[in-house]
Amino acid sequence: QEDGTCGCPPELAAIRTSEGLFCGFVGDPDAMPDAGADALSESSMGGDLPDGRTVDGGPCDEGATCRLDSNACFLGRISCSPVVACVENTPRPDGARCTTCTSVLCECERGFCVRQEVTLGAFLKGMSTLDAEGFGTSVALSGDGSTLAVGAPGEPSSIGGINPTRDTAASNAGAVYVFRRLAGTYVFDSTIKAPIPASGDRFGSQVSLSRTGDRLAVGVPGESGSGRGVDPVRDELVPNAGAVFVYRRDATAWSVDAYLKASNPGADDGFGRVLLLGGDGRLLVASAVNEDGSRGGVNPTSDDDLINAGASYLFFRDGSAWTAGPTVKAPDPGETDLFGGVVALTEDGSELFIGAPGEDTLAGGVNPPEDDLATNSGAVYHYRVIASEGTVVLEHLLKSDSPGRGHRFGSALAFSESSQTLFVGAPEEPSSGAGINPPDRDREVFSGAVDGYVRSDTGGWTQSQFFKPLSPRETNAIGTSLSVDRSGDLLIVGDAGEASDAALLDDTTNDDLLLSGATFLLVRDRGEWSFGPRIKAPNPGASDRFGAQVSLSEDGRIFVAGAREEDSLGSGINPSPNDDSNDSGAAYVFFMGR
Repeated sequence: QEDGTCGCPPELAAIRTSEGLFCGFVGDPDAMPDAGADALSESSMGGDLPDGRTVDGGPCDEGATCRLDSNACFLGRISCSPVVACVENTPRPDGARCTTCTSVLCECERGFCVRQEVTLGAFLKGMSTLDAEGFGTSVALSGDGSTLAVGAPGEPSSIGGINPTRDTAASNAGAVYVFRRLAGTYVFDSTIKAPIPASGDRFGSQVSLSRTGDRLAVGVPGESGSGRGVDPVRDELVPNAGAVFVYRRDATAWSVDAYLKASNPGADDGFGRVLLLGGDGRLLVASAVNEDGSRGGVNPTSDDDLINAGASYLFFRDGSAWTAGPTVKAPDPGETDLFGGVVALTEDGSELFIGAPGEDTLAGGVNPPEDDLATNSGAVYHYRVIASEGTVVLEHLLKSDSPGRGHRFGSALAFSESSQTLFVGAPEEPSSGAGINPPDRDREVFSGAVDGYVRSDTGGWTQSQFFKPLSPRETNAIGTSLSVDRSGDLLIVGDAGEASDAALLDDTTNDDLLLSGATFLLVRDRGEWSFGPRIKAPNPGASDRFGAQVSLSEDGRIFVAGAREEDSLGSGINPSPNDDSNDSGAAYVFFMGR
């Protein structure tokens, strides 16, 4: 109109684009009138919403487009698409039509699906200011994100217990720091140490929380006790055999729940370097990746004839009592298979997935014949857990559809109950294809990959997705770590090898800060996957390895990334970043939403 406004019919709303004002449709896209479609078909959305605010904080950047079913900018290949309108298009109190948004990264505002903001929620450091503490080596969120545990296996205090005083008399004894979310921010809760710390224990090398956050499992791969099973007598007779401590929280106080050991502790086995606590806190799986047994299957006779074959151990809790369950080995163990290098569980703990990134079979697919023709190609083993009988049954062996030497398939795992999808990281996969399901699988760029396997109604597995970096580079290691939300629509992918000097959401690509690290968001919208933003630390540094560990809340609103070699001297919450404490480590909390 002459006054510069749009006189739009009731079913359309005024939208300002880079081409001017248009009448855009805000309801069900399938019912979009022809006039609205014509008006939007060639435009590049400028971002102004009817009330003057902007989509994504400003006009569309280069590469952002508007689709006919969108009515909003989308960046980084995330579509914020409105679908079925609410209650027969009943207007909201502000007069705008209400829609729902299919993408987990989008929210409905005034009838538009607008991408949520990804913001830094907290920059966390350990409570000391010492070099090589390795804070952020392990991270774990409770289901709702209200509790966060961060491991610092290089912490050097010799004083044990909960919130003890500190000294520096036991190098690499280790500690775990617990934070709680209050009033939208994270605050320090507790420091947890082993009851009797010892130099080299590396307490906190791995952490896992139950869904409620009231049980915490801590791996201590350098612990040297010779005991077996649950709560044995402690000694120092088997160097680096490893152990796991389980803690419970009653009200606000933490206490030791159990001290767990492998059924066959051996020197340098490193039991507890990998572990996972089931959502209800009733099942614990812990691995000894460097266990040397040559016999395979469930509860095999123990020996030390096959170096670093690896094993996993199950423990069950009934009420307050823990019992040792089965010892699980690959059916045909191989030297340096590293069986147990990562584990994943279904929500009810009835199924277990175990990665063996050093497994050597060349054949691909599901249940291929095993051979030794592709060193470190990697594999994943799928087991059914029969808790009532205290055993497990092997169901499937999963290999990449295109396995190869050195891919290390099975280095990271994440399972989505809702979508029945298993995601598998292969951080050294070398194909040069880019993006989602690229056709090019030649071996030219060792940038890593993530494979997605979907389970059919009959229980079989099919590889359905293959994710590569959008701009693969030799420095990438996508698939270093993985975490998926409960809906299965949001996947966080760690890339500890990423090398750009960009910060936060800057998408600059270069190799100026080797091993600075990054994380990527992958989003499923109406069955289709797309890449979300790449997320970096606000203070990236060479060899920080940001993203080597990630954890995502069940609703996908909070995620945390560890950077175990970050170098800031500060302690606590949101200190000023610097480079004055070598490898002290950090953890970063990000919020998604408004």
